[in-house]
Amino acid sequence: MDLSSISVFVKVCMILIPLGALLHLIGFASPYWASVPNFHGGIWKICKVNRLCEDYLDWPSLPGWLRATQFFETVGLILIGAAGILLILTILVQMFRDKKIFSILNAILCFAAAGCIFVGVIIYGTQDGISTYLSWAFGLCIVGGILVGVAGVLLIVSAVARG
Repeated sequence: MDLSSISVFVKVCMILIPLGALLHLIGFASPYWASVPNFHGGIWKICKVNRLCEDYLDWPSLPGWLRATQFFETVGLILIGAAGILLILTILVQMFRDKKIFSILNAILCFAAAGCIFVGVIIYGTQDGISTYLSWAFGLCIVGGILVGVAGVLLIVSAVARG
């Protein structure tokens, strides 16, 4: 496998997409989207100060905004995975490497993933009573979305530079 023929922008994306996926996955799964002295919670569970945690999946009904956040963050994670797989295929398979459409499709996947992540964090962060107590896992999802969005921009630049 000869990586010398691959654009430097694509090589940077080889770092940005997995790093963005890792940061988003940690934030996605962590119950620290919001934190106050007596409890902390994420999009999947809530924990009290005595470390008793309860999964939201066990609740009979959830607010619509939390379900929407779960949906958009999950779709964002799936799209990051698809972008990562397509990037690997673009690098390893000669047929994919020679066609500009795969770089553009990969950029679209990155933009869609970042968009879903940002919609999810906006929905969560604008809720009354939560916005003043946002915590580190919320921030990790934002940073992961930014990294994937930057990877999308670099993939477009790579496709345009290729001609």
